[in-house]
Amino acid sequence: MAYQMGKDTVLKSLRAIYHPLSINPTLVYLPTKRGLQLLNNGEIDADAGRIDKAMAGYTNLIKVPYPLSKFRLFIFCIKPKECVLNKQVGHLIIQGTLLSEQFCQNAQLSCNIVANDISAFSALQKSFAPTLIANDRFAVGTICASGIKEIYARPLTKELKAYHYVHKKHADLVPQLTQSIKKLMDKNLLQNSFQSLTGAAKGCALKVTMLGE
Repeated sequence: MAYQMGKDTVLKSLRAIYHPLSINPTLVYLPTKRGLQLLNNGEIDADAGRIDKAMAGYTNLIKVPYPLSKFRLFIFCIKPKECVLNKQVGHLIIQGTLLSEQFCQNAQLSCNIVANDISAFSALQKSFAPTLIANDRFAVGTICASGIKEIYARPLTKELKAYHYVHKKHADLVPQLTQSIKKLMDKNLLQNSFQSLTGAAKGCALKVTMLGE
């Protein structure tokens, strides 16, 4: 989730989650697959947030069962007629987003990786690429700084849930973490950390138009 939320927001959210456990977490930013392998090996302790599909094969990890966020995968475009899964064009995906990578592979699409969502929106605005395949979680600053005034989005998946994961050596923490996340969600203290695109767009003059499935 880090590319959408920003490091400060990730750290603030995790500190809130771990505070009742008297644990002050530190963050290490790594390429996705390398980070998950280190986590599976027990060299790091937890992953901030992933969907189940991204965690297949990492057998040493335990899911904290209360979801952090709900989202869907979308195709985004500046011109509504281009929001289609055209195998003849190159679609953008953001580095480290396993869901987008898996979707491209399964749909046999040509997908080009960009470093972050800032680069992705810049490429869309300058017509370097017609579409972006990504989930609908973005930081307000990124959206508003892009200069895009209107964007279209078409859903590609049903609603998905993201969960916090820990290495199995920390299995004893899972009940406490579950309770902590639930309490924060019940008090509406975490939701603003995981804003949807439409929520982030409220911070500026960006118009988001949702297209039919």
